[in-house]
Amino acid sequence: MKKALAYCRVSRPEHETESQSLRMQEEKILQYAPFANLEIVDFYIDDGVSGGKPLAGRGEGRKLMERLEQDDEIEAVVALRLDRMFRDTLDALNTIGRLDKAGISTHFVDFGGQPFDSQSAVGRLFFVLQAAFAEFERHRIAERIRENKASRKAAGRTYAVAAFGHDNEDGAVVENPEEQDLLDWMRDEYAGGASLNGIARQLNDMGVPTKQYGAKWYASSVKAVLERADGE
Repeated sequence: MKKALAYCRVSRPEHETESQSLRMQEEKILQYAPFANLEIVDFYIDDGVSGGKPLAGRGEGRKLMERLEQDDEIEAVVALRLDRMFRDTLDALNTIGRLDKAGISTHFVDFGGQPFDSQSAVGRLFFVLQAAFAEFERHRIAERIRENKASRKAAGRTYAVAAFGHDNEDGAVVENPEEQDLLDWMRDEYAGGASLNGIARQLNDMGVPTKQYGAKWYASSVKAVLERADGE
């Protein structure tokens, strides 16, 4: 079997709509891998990151690309869909072209209802078309978000996503006492030397829900929650 790296991403607006959970992306990729003769070695997960950023400009996306360039044993990279890795046409074309030249195939589990392998000639044709549509859809989403924010602001209602430790109640952001206690615990654990991965593992073990509709805690999401809370 070919050794492969997997990539997952979800943005903050998608946390609101529950359009793509990280857990679901992981499960679909793991189900797909055996049929494509792939062994998933590691997952790289960008939690709360916009697809408008180039892949190499994201925290985990950059690490993914560095690993692909440095690890000669890796022969493939897998994501659930094109828009999880790319929302920019040029970034998609340049990145996948670079990987193909290095002998690394790119796989999408769901590519218009069918799996995709970048080293297939037909796949490359449809990829160019899908990449353009992904960029177009990103601009449409951005327009809808701006319009929604403007509408809610004009009506005197909050348009921000409630951070961990808070809730949205009738358009107003209020503190969530239980989550505030958990924030204090997370700060104490981190100050005491606990790792972000360790804190995420404990939160998952305790069954603490995230603000992302049941998504798992990751080091990146713990870091984001602490930074956002301390910046308020």
